[in-house]
Amino acid sequence: MKKLLLATSLLLTLVLGGCQYLPWNKSAETTSNSPSDTSTESPEIDYSYYNKVLDDYEKVVKSTLSTGMDVNPLASQVKSSQGFYTDVVYHKTDLNNDGVDELLLALEMKSGEKSLLDIRTLKDGKVIRLTNQENRLDQIGERMTVGILPDNSLLYRGSSSATSHIYAYYQFSEDGQSLVKVKEAQELADLGVGSPISLETLSWKSVSDKLPGGSNSDKGTAATASSTTKTASGKMDINAIKNGDFSSIEGRWSTGNGGQDLVFSKNGLIEPAEFYVDINDAVFKDGYIITSYKAPTIRAQLDMIPAGVVIPTVTEPNFVEDASDSSRDRMIIHQAPHAHGNAQSFFYRVK
Repeated sequence: MKKLLLATSLLLTLVLGGCQYLPWNKSAETTSNSPSDTSTESPEIDYSYYNKVLDDYEKVVKSTLSTGMDVNPLASQVKSSQGFYTDVVYHKTDLNNDGVDELLLALEMKSGEKSLLDIRTLKDGKVIRLTNQENRLDQIGERMTVGILPDNSLLYRGSSSATSHIYAYYQFSEDGQSLVKVKEAQELADLGVGSPISLETLSWKSVSDKLPGGSNSDKGTAATASSTTKTASGKMDINAIKNGDFSSIEGRWSTGNGGQDLVFSKNGLIEPAEFYVDINDAVFKDGYIITSYKAPTIRAQLDMIPAGVVIPTVTEPNFVEDASDSSRDRMIIHQAPHAHGNAQSFFYRVK
């Protein structure tokens, strides 16, 4: 009897003590080795550190190049080119696949073409200029140009004389904080690289349209009358609109006061049927785009203002400030100047 009791006790001990390892006992499996416990999320990157760069370029576009500004001086061509250049724009993308988006800045021509001016990157909250005096890429844009190759490396084209060119192939350094010249040649074919991508295929924004995150004072960003970094909700892409792509504003827009709504497809305005939006003479101004609203016998100005952009206040001849909800994408049709003081005139997207 004692032997039987002992055997039974041992059997129960084995069963009960070992049940946590049985394959059907899912609730007893340990989770300490699961990927969700051992993995850590990458910290979110605050790209608003780039806003100081955007501010500096915006100042150059609107006024003059000041001494001590760390910008490509060719940005001043926007004011001096008699309308050939319309704005300085930016695009954010990870060129070297290190998890940090670089900031690309470019001159935008009236034709919609882009010419790279500057490339920056971030490291521990510090903005690093990749196209700098050290690698002689600090004044690219006209006679010296830089293109982005399909593998995200860079192709430089400069003038060695009035009749000849010089080409160079650049890659990122291992730490991602500088550009290294890999090869140089007088003929493009000798570099053995492909053709640069078309910059017009990228999504660009005006330097007056700042990046979200952080506070202006923390990042050294000067608040301006023409733009604001208040929380904004919208997706209006004025660069795409300038290129004939209206998909970012597709849908119905209304003033909410009983007037005629505007309805857009990805190809343009479809209601009112007798009107269309002409982008041939469209221009960028203060972070928004000015287009023409036309019918056979009528013409007005249609301004499309992305969320986060504030129309500058006018003081002469009368004081007029932006009466719209700047946290939302909106539009306004007008023939008289300074119509932005009337809150009832703005169209907003109908949800």
